[in-house]
Amino acid sequence: MPPFTYPKFDNTNKSTLTVVYKRPKRHEILSLLPIILEALHLRKTKYIEDSTFSKGNGKVIPDTRKKIFIPTPGCDITVLEGSMIPFSWQSDDLSKLVFKDDGGRQISGFPIDGLRSVTVDTSKLGYPLSKIHSWNFIFNDGKESSPCTIRLLSKEYAEQVKTDLETIDATTDSDLDKQKKKAIYLLTLSEVFSKDVNLYWFSYYYIKGLDVNTDADAFMITDRLMEHLK
Repeated sequence: MPPFTYPKFDNTNKSTLTVVYKRPKRHEILSLLPIILEALHLRKTKYIEDSTFSKGNGKVIPDTRKKIFIPTPGCDITVLEGSMIPFSWQSDDLSKLVFKDDGGRQISGFPIDGLRSVTVDTSKLGYPLSKIHSWNFIFNDGKESSPCTIRLLSKEYAEQVKTDLETIDATTDSDLDKQKKKAIYLLTLSEVFSKDVNLYWFSYYYIKGLDVNTDADAFMITDRLMEHLK
């Protein structure tokens, strides 16, 4: 059964089985990590020769993604106070990355001529994160891309995320396993509590440096993130 589901039998029809989804509480996500990893087949088996590898269910995945690009951070993102947000793009026609308030007024901007990525330290924007409403690019001809909303994660969620990431650090020995657990934790939190949390970009932050061509776990997590960040 997928995570957070259970079977429900119909007493009036013995041939019918309904799968019911039960949304977990926020604090339950971390304790469910082993189940989540198992359900997503993120259990390393063995690598197959010729740069291919095996998913947990034994299916061989050919090495067809030597270069994977995922634009970040995406739209309608949530951020934590003091976040370092990675922005990445493929266009060569961009001149500036700007942030605006809810009235559409530009409150901060960064020149990005000739760049393909930049990491923004939100503590140095010179404006409270709670007042920032959107971000977008300005092209060399002065036109602007569609705005993407950005919102500060609620205090309750932010404290939960901080605590859970610290718990992963304290209970996991390998730095590589820490990266993977944090990535899948943030991804799952974003999927389950999608109305309040969008930390897909933060999940990718932990996994982006891994080689998807040799690490089956990194491939699977990246593959899921692509559904949300593409």
